[in-house]
Amino acid sequence: MDDKEVFRNNLLLLKEQKISHIITLKRISGLSALCRIFNQSILENGNNLMLSNKHYCVQLSMSDICKQMSKRTQKKYSYYQQGKLKINKDLLRHDIRLLIIAEVIRKVDFKDLTPHVQKNISDKKKDFNDGKITDNPYVSAPYYEVLDLNNCHLERLTKIKNKDISSYPIVQQLFGDQLADNCFNSTMRDYKNGLDSWGEASFKSIIETIQKNKVISIKYLSEYCAHNLSLDNGKYKPQTWWHKQLRGFDFSQYNIVLCKNNKLGKRKQLSIYGGTLVFYYHKKKDAKLGGN
Repeated sequence: MDDKEVFRNNLLLLKEQKISHIITLKRISGLSALCRIFNQSILENGNNLMLSNKHYCVQLSMSDICKQMSKRTQKKYSYYQQGKLKINKDLLRHDIRLLIIAEVIRKVDFKDLTPHVQKNISDKKKDFNDGKITDNPYVSAPYYEVLDLNNCHLERLTKIKNKDISSYPIVQQLFGDQLADNCFNSTMRDYKNGLDSWGEASFKSIIETIQKNKVISIKYLSEYCAHNLSLDNGKYKPQTWWHKQLRGFDFSQYNIVLCKNNKLGKRKQLSIYGGTLVFYYHKKKDAKLGGN
């Protein structure tokens, strides 16, 4: 078997429906088409990147994905606004999340890329800051590892049904930390956030504030950041910007988790609505404040 045979087999499995629960994939409009696009992208692109684990990955933006859709599939993921065709990013993002939950694909972390690729991205970031290029690496399209359909878990999609999977806590509650992290973290998250965009002093202040309070609502923390912290470039951002940034960042290496207030023990809960998102710091002997 050659190194890309798994992707050809995936396409064959999709066509012949030889996997248990594959009918689930077919019943959700658009999912089967998205799965084909990810596999075909690996086969048709001769310049696919290799991960540090020697597996293939492909870089695809939402626009790239839509361009590869059939007209029938495009109808689900697009709409017209003032005569122009627009991508329904929320819907497409939702269905990509379904494929991640089923382990059809995996969103790749920056640390999973080979050192050579990491260096190229880092060099682009430096050139962008120096004004040498206009392609902002902070908005780079995600990298995806395409997985073997023989090992996927399409049966998980039956657990979702009409559940809203647009928030981290819900996916975390249903499928655990690892899948929730992969659903909501971007490939560039560890590189573009934290020390690189928030500024080292602000980043440390955020960590220390959470650790000092033990439990703090994301709403209060984002308000604190908006009023007291500046970015690395000296600019200040509004509370809504901070809320989005904090919600998407992975603080697990600092023993900090994002969860609903009512998921904590009664002694730890804040006197606020139970469904409110809070950061919880659980102290461990090896907890350290430091870089990536």
